[in-house]
Amino acid sequence: MYYDTNKDYTDMQSVVDTVQERINGRLESPTDPTRGILQANRIFDLKEWPQNRQDLSGFGNDQLQVLVDHFEDFLENMHCQRNQILQEWTLAKANLGNRLLNRQAQDLSICNLFRGNNVGFKNLLMLIEIILVIPVSGAVCERGFSCVKRIKSDWRSRLISQMMNHLMTVSIEGPSLDDYNAERVIQLWYHTGQRQRRPQFVEDHDNDEDGEDALLNFMLAHDPQAVLQN
Repeated sequence: MYYDTNKDYTDMQSVVDTVQERINGRLESPTDPTRGILQANRIFDLKEWPQNRQDLSGFGNDQLQVLVDHFEDFLENMHCQRNQILQEWTLAKANLGNRLLNRQAQDLSICNLFRGNNVGFKNLLMLIEIILVIPVSGAVCERGFSCVKRIKSDWRSRLISQMMNHLMTVSIEGPSLDDYNAERVIQLWYHTGQRQRRPQFVEDHDNDEDGEDALLNFMLAHDPQAVLQN
């Protein structure tokens, strides 16, 4: 968004309207290469389907071909028979369209094809699976970059990729420390580690418990979350 000297920005509503105008202009740009793909995805929204059989018979065929051509490499890697997708699309329209036109299901959606016996739509479902995971923004990527900066600091620069992936998954997808019960993790770490866990902070020679049990009891007696943070 650029600064327009002919506009008055002293009014807050004017600023909001200008920002909205610029955002809509970018999203509706005819030169955007993803615009056609996003519009083609609308054929999988049953609210967009025609309400008569004649129009439904040819509905979405061109848009479906656009999607198949665009995701050709992905479908090839999934061993999808792309030449069968159009035929399965026709069967899917007959399957769902009949119930839709007869008002037999109020909550009917394209996801109904995933339920029950879906062998007849296996190639079409591969395309639908790709459509369902298309990100609507780049916020997920930005959160991932921020997570990498938090985890891979100067003190932890030698983390291998596998461990880095595990830590990022826990940080992004895992529960907060307030909601997380770490007792099981401590048990697993303590009993299955490659090196023996020996207490370095308790020297009670009169205690009959061995070193491992003493350390474990100490950790579980305290806040497990605080132990993990330290």
